[in-house]
Amino acid sequence: MRLRLTGGCAETARLAEDLQALLATGTARARYAVCEVSGFYPNRGNTDQGRVYLELDVEPTDEGGGAR
Repeated sequence: MRLRLTGGCAETARLAEDLQALLATGTARARYAVCEVSGFYPNRGNTDQGRVYLELDVEPTDEGGGAR
């Protein structure tokens, strides 16, 4: 699975770190492992906005909920 975060450089970096920590807690109906976090890709034009991508492995837990 690939997630795209959009925003400023500092805020996307902070969110990527927070998501890695949050997803590692194992409280969801699936286990998510962050495999890779891309660098910051600036948007075209004169803007401070850009994108960061997170690659995730998703593994359903034994509780039967599974990932959606």
